[in-house]
Amino acid sequence: MNVFSWVLLIAGIAIELICCLGVAIARDTPERLHYVAPAAVLGAPLIGGAILAHESFSQSGMKALLVGCILLAVAPVLTHATGRAEHKRRGRVE
Repeated sequence: MNVFSWVLLIAGIAIELICCLGVAIARDTPERLHYVAPAAVLGAPLIGGAILAHESFSQSGMKALLVGCILLAVAPVLTHATGRAEHKRRGRVE
């Protein structure tokens, strides 16, 4: 593994661990969502980028790129929908 892929991997793992710790200590759902979003939008694509940097454009590298792109596209929408559903459950949204 080259240095660039190690840097991406360590950064992605660090973001994931920090977000997991934040979810564990958060009090309620809206607070937890603030920790879930960066894990999906930053951590997972960085780990996918590390795989792509290591594997190049092989089959596993392309799969990592595909998963990273899907997470970047879908995670913000899912986070917003979860937050809206929680607010609706609490009666704050009509």
